[in-house]
Amino acid sequence: MPTARIDFAALPDDARGAVLARTGRLLRVEAVSSGFNSAVAARLMTEQGEVYLKGLPVDHPRVWTQQREAVVGP
Repeated sequence: MPTARIDFAALPDDARGAVLARTGRLLRVEAVSSGFNSAVAARLMTEQGEVYLKGLPVDHPRVWTQQREAVVGP
């Protein structure tokens, strides 16, 4: 079953702040509708280029999948 999507703007301030600390100023955010495993999925256009953001709440039962991806492909 697909995970319901959370818009980037609806993320808690600390989560958005953590993203912005790594990406710098955002020029544009595009929600990504394809895929089934991430509650947050967006293309972020920054001054340095594009970044793909995906994630799950820390208490989600499949959060281990995101943790594995972080280890495999930082």
